[in-house]
Amino acid sequence: MKKHRAFTLVELLVVIGIIALLIAILLPALNRAKEAANRARCRSNISQIVKGLLMYADEDKNGVFIPGSRGGFNYAIPGNFPDGSGGLAGDDFRLLYPKYVSTTKVFVCPSTLNVVRADYSTCNNPASPFYRKPDDLARYANGGPVDSSGGHSYECRAWNWAGNYPGEGQLPDGVKTRKNVRRASETFIVTDGDQGVGGGKNNWPDENDNHGATGVNVGFLDGHVEWIPTGHRLWMVYVKGHYNPNCGTTITNDLTITKGIKPW
Repeated sequence: MKKHRAFTLVELLVVIGIIALLIAILLPALNRAKEAANRARCRSNISQIVKGLLMYADEDKNGVFIPGSRGGFNYAIPGNFPDGSGGLAGDDFRLLYPKYVSTTKVFVCPSTLNVVRADYSTCNNPASPFYRKPDDLARYANGGPVDSSGGHSYECRAWNWAGNYPGEGQLPDGVKTRKNVRRASETFIVTDGDQGVGGGKNNWPDENDNHGATGVNVGFLDGHVEWIPTGHRLWMVYVKGHYNPNCGTTITNDLTITKGIKPW
């Protein structure tokens, strides 16, 4: 019987080294492909959320896309609220489910570990619009993409920041409505969540946001969704959406910093 020569230790180490090298070459490409697929699924999620908001606005007597509150401003809706506030926090999507968005999975970015649990609100009043709604739809996952304690992955940009906008002059605070949105294709309403890095610094998007520091998915009020890479384009998306840019700068109540830039 012919005997087969066994691998020597050197040959075995060479084979292991080649395998390790191939893994090192292929793994980043596989990770990039996975993230590209996740971004596409995330865009689909935001598209469904935006369509839900548009349908909600069609039925709301004031044409609001979602009731929201910021600072002293509060847009209340009828009913009794579990938190007693008489209104909604800005990232509360409970009114969309299940009438306008049929599954809670839509509210979770696939690049995150976020989860919307099926347990219901503590509200015990059937007259409340929040009766038997998952509480996790009421809040953005504050721990960012690694937060699996309960909360959705997206932020609703439902209001206008007061500011002096190029070509429009001074605009007041106010919730976005069908009547006051002038350029739906340029006005954003839903974005990937923004989790600050702490210490008062925020150069959104950061490494600890849904898709890292490379960019964000943004849903606009004409229904389309775009991947916006980090940079000036993202900053201008904020300005055109009548929002205080938080991507690398701080502007308070005065957006005349854009004077001299041709924003639109």
